This record gives sequence, structure tokens and C-alpha cells, in this order.
Amino acid sequence: ALASAAPETDIARAIYEGLTETESKTLNPVPAVAEKWEASEDFKTWTFHLRKNARWSNGEAVTAADFVHSWKRLADM
Repeated sequence: ALASAAPETDIARAIYEGLTETESKTLNPVPAVAEKWEASEDFKTWTFHLRKNARWSNGEAVTAADFVHSWKRLADM
């Protein structure tokens, strides 16, 4: 969350996988940890469906709570 410019952001992108990635040619979002997602009609609520096989390097499952914690940490800064 403290990385704000290259090379720190490059390292973070290489180590961590986000909910989505960006397709390099079109810049469109593509699945990463989230296999699919949808927005509410007003675009204020987004629902991400995580891959069932998403794991941390120690083998533990990646959960929605992991992303909630990360976003809350960023918002608190």
C-alpha cells in the first residue's frame, strides 16, 4: 500500500496478484484472483467471485477477507 511509483510498484505487481489484471494490448480488465465480477445497477457495489484454487505461497486459501483487509488498510492511510 505504500508503493507509489516504479520500481516499488513494479515489484508489488510481480509479487502479488490482484482481483483483476489489465490486458496489455486493450487495457481491458481480465480475470486474476477473481474469475468473474459484476456491478450493481448504480455501480456502487461490486461483487467479485474468487477462483477456488487461489492460494497463498504457504498453501492457505485466498479469501475475500484478505482483500477487504487490504482495501481497508489502504483507505486508512
